[in-house]
Amino acid sequence: MKTKLTLTCAIAALAALASCGKKDEVAPKPIAVDKTVEFKVFASKDYSKSYQADDEVRIYLSIRRRNKKTLESTVVFDTTFYKKLKELPLESNPITINKKISNVIVEDEWVDIGSGARVGGFGYGGTQPFPEDETVKSIEVEW
Repeated sequence: MKTKLTLTCAIAALAALASCGKKDEVAPKPIAVDKTVEFKVFASKDYSKSYQADDEVRIYLSIRRRNKKTLESTVVFDTTFYKKLKELPLESNPITINKKISNVIVEDEWVDIGSGARVGGFGYGGTQPFPEDETVKSIEVEW
């Protein structure tokens, strides 16, 4: 009986000592990255001598962060501006707007990019995701 008790105590002591050296597993901290959106706004042709030269084009640009769990979104950048068609530069010299989104945690959130253009009753627009594995995204807004 004494031997069994001694053996049981020895096993318990060894188990306690073995577990003391173990460290609790801690989940790695999510890595935050900075992302940049480059908007390029331009005309597909020269409108300076067109009958539409004085028509106004409305350009819309936006960036949102969206939580993957709650789907709540936060506006990072949102702007609308107007130009006469004849004032839009050609593709070789676009209006360029760069916006940096700081500390994006890819595991927890999405970045959505919106853009569009409208003249009178005609227009286009949409939203697209910023790819998780990229840090720079170029968006062309062409009329």
